[in-house]
Amino acid sequence: MSDELRRTRIGGSEVGAVLGCDPYRDAHALWVFKHGLAEPGPPNIRMKLGLALEPGVLHLYADDTGYTVTRGGYMCPHPTIPFMVYSPDGLIDGERRGVDAKVVSYDQRHHWGEDADHVPPHIQLQCHWYMIALNYEYWDLAVVFPGLEFRRYTIEKDPVFEEWILERAEEYWRRYLIGDEEPPIGAAEASKHYLARRFPRNLHPPRDATPEETAWLEEYGELRRAAKSLETAKKTLQARLTRAIGDSDGLLWSRGKMTWKLTKDSSKIQWEKLGESLLKDYADDEKAALEHQFTETKPGYRRVYYRRDGDDNDND
Repeated sequence: MSDELRRTRIGGSEVGAVLGCDPYRDAHALWVFKHGLAEPGPPNIRMKLGLALEPGVLHLYADDTGYTVTRGGYMCPHPTIPFMVYSPDGLIDGERRGVDAKVVSYDQRHHWGEDADHVPPHIQLQCHWYMIALNYEYWDLAVVFPGLEFRRYTIEKDPVFEEWILERAEEYWRRYLIGDEEPPIGAAEASKHYLARRFPRNLHPPRDATPEETAWLEEYGELRRAAKSLETAKKTLQARLTRAIGDSDGLLWSRGKMTWKLTKDSSKIQWEKLGESLLKDYADDEKAALEHQFTETKPGYRRVYYRRDGDDNDND
């Protein structure tokens, strides 16, 4: 598929960001990547592991259900929906049913419940996207959890819900992918890097805030105050828990554990003192030449400073 099609179409793994329920990226971050304003990071170990184990998970699914699975993994543009691409993991021979393989890590297990209603929303949307694309009635999720637990979830077609998904996706496509609008910015790292690249320097003096910006500034101040209060509460509770742990390794409870352990000793070379020792017998001009040779400029960056009357105005 051409880069142009990738940029101007929405895939199953992206529709959750469009609809605001992807925990890893939002609508603005997706826009940043689609327009080439930031490069996606390299695949992490979760992505690599999921891809490597996908054939085995699909094999478990076929063994559990008796279905014959035709592997997918290819990217297809929809023939009539101009903003849709899809890339299913597998299709079931002789059935209007598809399947996606998932490998869930320990720290994500709590997001998955006992039935299809308690599958993470962005994963449900991915399944509905594929059912829309292929006009299938069912989409299964073959999921492997920590402890070698295998589970199958079935998402059923919902025409009313899927019509709403298409409406929202088409609006995003028209406004932000083929249109010239920018989505509201969010907290994603991609958006942060985009801002740093687009506005690398402050070129103008401060100006008076608009009424809308004033409301944002006041809300920001209240959030800072609440965050500081929460951080104090967190530190207090941590102190109580470490006091309770005392000289044991930690505390266990039904949902996990908290430990307080001594780290190993470490060593660190004091490079500045080492340099001073090595240079002590050099003449001043020789020292200056060496210091110049081994000095590099660290680029500046724009740092947020916030002050509000009546607050404890320590910087973020």
